[in-house]
Amino acid sequence: MNWGKFTVKGSAKVENKIKDMLQQIAAEFAKVLLPEEYKAVILLGGYGRGEGGVLIENGVEKPHNNFDLLLIYKKNIRQKLQTLHNILGEFSQKNAIGIDLGTISACKLKHARCRLMWYDMRYGHKTILGDERFVSSIKQFKLENVPDWDILNLMVNRGTLMIINDLLLEKKELEVTQQKLIVKHLMKAIIGYGDALLYFLNNYSWSYLEKQQLMRQQTQVDSEFQSWYDAAIEFRFQPDYIKFLQNDLTEITERLRQKFSQIFLYCGQQRLKKKITNWTEYPDIVFRNAICQQPFSLKSWAKKAINFFQNTQYSGKTGFKTALGYRFLGKTELLSVFFPFFAFQLTDQHYKNVIKKSLLTDNEEVSELRKDYLRMWSKFGDVNFSDMLKKYGIEIGESV
Repeated sequence: MNWGKFTVKGSAKVENKIKDMLQQIAAEFAKVLLPEEYKAVILLGGYGRGEGGVLIENGVEKPHNNFDLLLIYKKNIRQKLQTLHNILGEFSQKNAIGIDLGTISACKLKHARCRLMWYDMRYGHKTILGDERFVSSIKQFKLENVPDWDILNLMVNRGTLMIINDLLLEKKELEVTQQKLIVKHLMKAIIGYGDALLYFLNNYSWSYLEKQQLMRQQTQVDSEFQSWYDAAIEFRFQPDYIKFLQNDLTEITERLRQKFSQIFLYCGQQRLKKKITNWTEYPDIVFRNAICQQPFSLKSWAKKAINFFQNTQYSGKTGFKTALGYRFLGKTELLSVFFPFFAFQLTDQHYKNVIKKSLLTDNEEVSELRKDYLRMWSKFGDVNFSDMLKKYGIEIGESV
């Protein structure tokens, strides 16, 4: 099977190593799954794009990123999933590489509404087992069908990594693994916010190499941020932690926080089609927009009705539409509205009061309120969040 290249800067030796590992995984999957049970097993992420990262340690190349696999099944394979996870777990330990496995039915994927990740997947994947044409044939997965709210999700997801960095940077001493995690989070956030900017400037691409070139060509983008984006893309291709660890991580974080805040506001204005002059008015504008932010459908209005009865009453005093829109939003959507307060270290009291009321907390200290937010995020925003916190010894207290 001709998969082409997996990396941008890797040698033939590391390319062959990655190819050999994927062939072994495909062979093991083929032993467990019957042909009529699955449509395809595909490789996503950097290696799926042919733009994966290569880390050089003591002169030896090795893959830097995890293998992101997606099993697209035709029949119920629930009973076989644990076997597949066990195989990948043993393989991961033996080869010292992380492997993530997602699953989705072929029918659901074929009729799924376009998301940014599905667009990226359609054009940036490699089929390691099964029908090579299936994913590429899903025609609704094109850039013009990506909803603007999905780009908000991208900025919130990547920006939450910066909130974790803030927790780490408050420690007096950091382990090397924690310092490297801060750098990795910074790079991911830079790329995520740069991608969002390119999207709203109508210059997004599924390819990191193409996005790197597109960002260099922008005349509307701050030149300092362009340099950071370029460096982050290069880091993705071939990480150099020492280059960044030699600098003051707190200082870098604060410089980038200002850039991210400006980009988030710009993208928010483009998404909401509203001028936002300051952060004080941001939550109310989002809440008012929530009433009609999605096309009419019985399903969307049913969800809004459920949210309405589950949410607390709005604590602000800015009108009926704001209060109604607030109660229409689900937990994840509300967390997205509250995200800027913590990520950009805002001090607006109105914003803070709305967050406290929604999170059902009396905490006045921002540091404690932030932990309340992160506990909610681990429950509704990212199911893998708690595992990451545990791995790196980051404490946020018990889940609410």
